[in-house]
Amino acid sequence: IGIRNDIDVECTKVGFIKVHAEILSVNIKTPSGKRFNVTTLYRVGNLGTDNFDEVRKFLTGLASKKKLDKHILIGDLNFPELNWPDASTSVNLHKSFIDMFTDEFGHTQLIDLPTHKGGNILDLAFTNISDLIKDVRVLGHNEACKSDHFGIDFKVGLDVSFRKMEKREVFNFSKANWRGIFSILRIMVEVHLYLEPWRAQGCDTIML
Repeated sequence: IGIRNDIDVECTKVGFIKVHAEILSVNIKTPSGKRFNVTTLYRVGNLGTDNFDEVRKFLTGLASKKKLDKHILIGDLNFPELNWPDASTSVNLHKSFIDMFTDEFGHTQLIDLPTHKGGNILDLAFTNISDLIKDVRVLGHNEACKSDHFGIDFKVGLDVSFRKMEKREVFNFSKANWRGIFSILRIMVEVHLYLEPWRAQGCDTIML
């Protein structure tokens, strides 16, 4: 989970819940005191009920600390047999996950277009603050990055400001003196080759 460093929010990783699942959550707090949680989850397609139990343990832990009140969960869940938008499936494990997200924790799923080049909806977004989520869209192939999955983009309707960032020095390598750099590197290589035979004979220090 990456947070822009010029957005005026406080971000804290949720670290009090230890589970055997590829799941991560951060708490985001605005200067006005508004909070919400963002969780990302990756589920390998051949994982079974043990993984379901671990994910449920994690989300239950969030709920116990009142960190599931305003929540967004996104990730590659690998449910190719699920049909959207009605979430119908003949796979019991997939149904258990969806029932957990929607019925037990009160989330709504936002994605109804393919997110994989194979035509499946594998990457999902669940939230219980759907009134704050705007402009949900699935990006084109390789638009976000080079992958067989498609990116998901949406906006969260929170009033936040941007920090004033100090300008950092950025070198313009197109104007570098490459000839001079290569000349110095060549001298360093020649000196190294000259000194190596002396080191091999046990001479650690050579005065030039």
